[in-house]
Amino acid sequence: MNFSMSLTVISPMQILCCCGTFLAFPEAFSRLCYDLTR
Repeated sequence: MNFSMSLTVISPMQILCCCGTFLAFPEAFSRLCYDLTR
């Protein structure tokens, strides 16, 4: 119940914030992705 509710709460604003954070810290995300895919 809570999981499905949290999925519907994802709004374009949250997506924009995530994209903004990704653009603000590209090296941190690339390092994280590198650790995950290693």
